[in-house]
Amino acid sequence: MGIASLVIGILALILGFIPFCGYLALLPALVGIGLGVADMMQKNKAKESGTTTESPMMGIVGAVLNGVAVVIIGVYTIFFAKVIQEAANDPEFKDAMKQLGNALDSLKTAETALEPEKLTRANFDKLKKGMTLAEVESIIGKTKFNATGEEDNKTGEAYIWKGSGLKVVTVVFVDGKVSDLSQFGLE
Repeated sequence: MGIASLVIGILALILGFIPFCGYLALLPALVGIGLGVADMMQKNKAKESGTTTESPMMGIVGAVLNGVAVVIIGVYTIFFAKVIQEAANDPEFKDAMKQLGNALDSLKTAETALEPEKLTRANFDKLKKGMTLAEVESIIGKTKFNATGEEDNKTGEAYIWKGSGLKVVTVVFVDGKVSDLSQFGLE
């Protein structure tokens, strides 16, 4: 039992220093403490009765190593909880998470409104740079999702068409004309 406690203690201590992996060592470290204590008690009883002269040192060292591993895991847990709490209270982080949530919500609801069956590879291949939004919509249907941005004093709009599954078409318009287009999931 002492050797098992010692081996578990060494492994738990090593894993305890690796962030997020330490949690994997928590249960074995607790078992290692129990094995170390049991080894100490067993060898002390045997010494008192005179049936052995073995030292309980391996059990002591194993229990201590496992205890140190548990403390390290606890310190890491407290440290990371504090870091996450501080990040969650940071206004910039909150704003970024809100924007991410809004973007994800928008993508969930961005779907081709009238004719989702128009979102095909053949129709995508008909789209050309220089087309207007009306021309694009006549080929692949209308969409509910767009975003506006500005770069180099030019205003652009990105429109996203989402079909069933992972079918997505993105078209960027600059000055009302298609300047870039991409697709994902169209066969």
